[in-house]
Amino acid sequence: MDSVSIYTTGTIKTVVALSEDVDSFMVSAGKNRFFGDTVVRRHSGPASVNGGPFLFPVSFFDTGMQTVTVTTFRSNGEVIPDEFSIRA
Repeated sequence: MDSVSIYTTGTIKTVVALSEDVDSFMVSAGKNRFFGDTVVRRHSGPASVNGGPFLFPVSFFDTGMQTVTVTTFRSNGEVIPDEFSIRA
């Protein structure tokens, strides 16, 4: 488990390994000062462009355990959530 200071800004870096198999993904960070959640959709450009990297600033406005969830929506309809916790 990682720990960060409250109001400190960090970056979540996301790279899509098989972008041709991914329709979109969503990053959710409920107590983030910059966004609650955001969705990145695949566009029709080359696969190397679709894969990122995508950078998301994170700065929590509350102390305690915070949860960040990256949910992948695959082209075949499968939904894959990946959750990690950070103590602020």
